[in-house]
Amino acid sequence: MNTVRLAIFEAGILLPPFVITGSRLCLATSEDDIDQTIKARRGRLSRWLEVIITRVIVPPPAISRRGK
Repeated sequence: MNTVRLAIFEAGILLPPFVITGSRLCLATSEDDIDQTIKARRGRLSRWLEVIITRVIVPPPAISRRGK
């Protein structure tokens, strides 16, 4: 990869027709493919964040044992 393309890549700017999703590199043949890939990635990320927030950050309430 030449220096200019590497600098652009490190800046987070993707040159068509490539879109990075996680650890995979997907070949996109149109802007619609890129949009679809980004939407799918957002969906997976939002589901992952929902699990983290509901199970880790906000644990279930503790059971009170005062009445026993």
